[in-house]
Parts: sequence; C-alpha cells; structure tokens
Amino acid sequence: MPRAYTDGPHGQMHYIDEGQGEVLLLLHQTASDSTMWERAMPRLVERYRVVAPDNSGFGLSDPPPEGASIGDYVDGILAVLDTLEIESAHAVGFHTGATIAIEMAVRNPKRLRSAVLAGVLAIKSDEEREHWRDLIVNPWELDGQGEFLDKHLEFLTQFLPEDDGELFLAELLARLQAGPNYWWAYEAILKHPTYELLAQLSQPILVLNAVDDVLYDDTKRLHGEMPDAAYAEMPGGVVSALDHPDEFAGVVLGFVDGLSSPPEAKA
Repeated sequence: MPRAYTDGPHGQMHYIDEGQGEVLLLLHQTASDSTMWERAMPRLVERYRVVAPDNSGFGLSDPPPEGASIGDYVDGILAVLDTLEIESAHAVGFHTGATIAIEMAVRNPKRLRSAVLAGVLAIKSDEEREHWRDLIVNPWELDGQGEFLDKHLEFLTQFLPEDDGELFLAELLARLQAGPNYWWAYEAILKHPTYELLAQLSQPILVLNAVDDVLYDDTKRLHGEMPDAAYAEMPGGVVSALDHPDEFAGVVLGFVDGLSSPPEAKA
C-alpha cells in the first residue's frame, strides 16, 4: 500500500493513498490506525481511489494537544485532502472515524459527497457521558516490567476473534503505538454534540451497524433520529472491517456505487 506524509496542524500526518477514480476517505476507530482497513482495501481500490489517514495521535501521525476537539481531528484529515488536492470524497467512518465524518460533513459540507457511519457513539445526557467515560477512558502508564501489557491483552481478548492472531497483533501494535494518551480521542467524542448536528447533515448517509458491536444499540438509536438516512447491518463487532472484510466492502460499495448510478427507466 503506497504510504506518504504531509504537514498537518499538529505535526505530520501519515496516510495511505491507492487506486483511481472517486475518493473513498477511510477514517478509523480508536485506538487503531489505517491498517484496520487493509483487508477490505483490495476490493475497494478496484473501483475507487482510497485515502486512509492515521488520525492525529494514532499510527504514524503526530498527536494533537491535550484537550483536542473532534474539530482538531478534522483539521488533520483536511490537511491530507488538501495535500492530495482532493476537493471532495465519500467518507467511511468507523467509531471515532464516524464522529469525525459527522463533524466534517457539517463544518465542511462541500468536502464530503456522502458518509457511511459505522458504529456511532453519540451522547444524550450527562449520565450517559459518565457511563461511557468509566468504560473507555482508561489511561495507562508505561512500566519497566511490561505489566501495562496485561490491560491491553485483557481488553483485546474481549472483542477479537480467538483464532485470528494476525488481527490480534495488528490491533495490539496500534494500541501500543497510540501510547498512554490514546484516550484524548475518546474525550473528544464524549464532548461532541453529535445529536445537535444531525439535522445539519446534507449529504447522503448510510448508517452501518455491526450486529455484535458494543455500539449496536447506540447506532440504531442514532439512525432513529435520521429519517432520511439509509440503514444496513452486517456481521462482526468492533473490528468488523477486518474480520468480515468482504461483507464490509460489499455494503460500502453498494451504497457509494448507488449514488453514481443512473436512475432506472420507468416502464
């Protein structure tokens, strides 16, 4: 996969750029990076140009300052698009990436032609915010004995397939590379006014829900407040793009291809 860097608002941004044609902008979850798309990308690049950045502070991209907002993460993505002279793209956002896509679609509507929102954590109350903060904001500290690894291994074994060592290694490396401040992105999500922005979305939207995702109910609730958005479900959970890449790519391609298809002739 062709890789490159560009200067962003907080340092360098790393991204993958492969294929030709209309652009699919792939926005990953926390605490993964652009490698979460690698199994689905071969199908996607058959028909589209795929641009997959590492969000600020993840993968090989430099981190934002503490207290960064979702808007700050959007700024990093826009720096990549500007470098590549991409005026508009179809966004595919997973978890954190979905929140970034929503913010970008409202703040920079001409830059996104459509958005696939897969697994969206959207907060409706202070009680929900504190519930999720207790679950996902877990800062960790390095130690000389490697005991910090135990927390990562325990977390990953809850959500990853037991028989996929390659996937387990990829997600473990991504979490370690993100470092102890990975949770800054989670705080940005918890503070994001997602529901307040839904009415401002003007692009075609597909809400994609993985049936075993921890955000399944939250994503379905969000779709209930988006009457014009399409909805689809697929197998898998928090790594559905990796452990069910064909199904994931199929749903994405079916949606984006349909936006460019001519209307059917009336009988």
